[in-house]
Amino acid sequence: MKKTFLITGLFLMLFSMASFAQEVLKADKIKADLKASAESLSVTLIVPDSDFYIGLVKDQIVENIYLNPCIDIKSDINKNQKVLNVLEKHNLLNQLFIEVDNQYQTADSKAIFEPDEAVLYLELFMGVNKSVSQIFVPMFDKEKAELLIADLRKIFGNKKCFKQLQREINT
Repeated sequence: MKKTFLITGLFLMLFSMASFAQEVLKADKIKADLKASAESLSVTLIVPDSDFYIGLVKDQIVENIYLNPCIDIKSDINKNQKVLNVLEKHNLLNQLFIEVDNQYQTADSKAIFEPDEAVLYLELFMGVNKSVSQIFVPMFDKEKAELLIADLRKIFGNKKCFKQLQREINT
């Protein structure tokens, strides 16, 4: 009886350790895939409870730049790499969220965020041949969000759209 209990306990402990290792690997894999996605990355900067957003797109048709020039701002591999560098500079690659069953959670399911709790969040589309195709990066601090917006404005040079985004997070 004691042997059975001991073997069962050992099995459960090994199983939980293997499961934990897979979760960490998955989070690391997602981060590595994101860092290597400059060729296919598209970014949407979203202000919760607002109709305004900015889309940074690569290799997509810009629908009507005159109707709303902020929806599809053209990007390229170099700009995408700069965006990834800015995200890393602001420590935004440390907690990446994926959508699972209509919830935004980290790969290890230890943290969950609701979009309306964030000041700003980024929706990152990496492409189809990655561990996940879509990642969410919430920002809860207005000052940090403004610093991110300022850095992105330097990359894309679209002052009007990024100033509008800044106004939206301050209302």
